Amino acid sequence: MIIEYEYTDFNDKTGKYEKKKTAVDVPDEIGIFIKESRKKEDASYHRYKYYCPVSKDEIEYEGIAFADPTIDFYITSEEEKTEQATREKVEAENRSKRIDYALSRLSDVQRRRLLQVVAGKTLREIADEEGVSFQSVHESVEGAKKKFKKFF
Repeated sequence: MIIEYEYTDFNDKTGKYEKKKTAVDVPDEIGIFIKESRKKEDASYHRYKYYCPVSKDEIEYEGIAFADPTIDFYITSEEEKTEQATREKVEAENRSKRIDYALSRLSDVQRRRLLQVVAGKTLREIADEEGVSFQSVHESVEGAKKKFKKFF
């Protein structure tokens, strides 16, 4: 029985991968086994492809936690959970320090107005409270945003 195989080979002349086929003569019982195995594998692949929301390649590259959103990246032991919590706490502290540093680089007026905008006030409200034009508040807040973004 002749079994055909398809494979990819690199062509040195063109510098590209090309699909190639080859055929091998095998005994009948081995050929039957290979054909049945291929059918099962193909059926399994099609079932998997139908029911799985992501591809096998994505799972292999990203890991099983990527495929199943209910899995919390396989953090199972208490030690891993505390390490994760510590890491998140350090990240939050670093973010807080960067925010404080960025705010310290702003002028007093820019800092005050930016914090008021973050608190939910409109530029018009800030201008009315301070007794200045809307345009000056707008320019001040935009300048503060630009300076602030340099640190992030």
